[in-house]
Amino acid sequence: LNAYEPLIPRVPLPDSLDATSLTWQTGGNRPWFGQTLSSSDGVDAARCGNIADNQFSWVSTTVTGPGILWFYWRVSSEENADYMFFTVHGELVDYISGESGWLEDVIEIPAGTHTLRWDYDKDVNIWEGADKGWLDDVLYLRDTGGPTITVTSPTPPYLTDTDVLLEGTASDLFGVETLECRVSNANGVGPWE
Repeated sequence: LNAYEPLIPRVPLPDSLDATSLTWQTGGNRPWFGQTLSSSDGVDAARCGNIADNQFSWVSTTVTGPGILWFYWRVSSEENADYMFFTVHGELVDYISGESGWLEDVIEIPAGTHTLRWDYDKDVNIWEGADKGWLDDVLYLRDTGGPTITVTSPTPPYLTDTDVLLEGTASDLFGVETLECRVSNANGVGPWE
């Protein structure tokens, strides 16, 4: 089972994941490793170790949120029996099984410190496909400032005795949105809302 694994050309794990700014750990019955035989980007990717029935192999990193995570993953396994799981802080977020091909996943990470973990798990019997999981092109962007709001109209802000209409754009990690907001001071007699 594992005799040919040392012959596979190796790449450092952070490089194979395209995420050298993150600290990576790996474990289970056999560790993950970087390789060049299969990848989503045509260069390299991480692959689980060769595992036997009823075994597992995992890779993980820790991030601080809020932020957004992008990654590509692939599995070749016994469908609906052997799985590749993705969890955030121990909570299942997504999984794949069977012959998936390379799939992109985009996950919003909430505020706080979170362990991101990918597991390839085999059940108690039957081998199908390559019996492997792969991970590639991991990108995590932390949202450190919240949205940026730019007021484009009116210029300069024009205040009447009742309300003001602000128009502009708001942008954050998830894109740019046009906004329109009416601020009122209750017909000139109350506080601005």
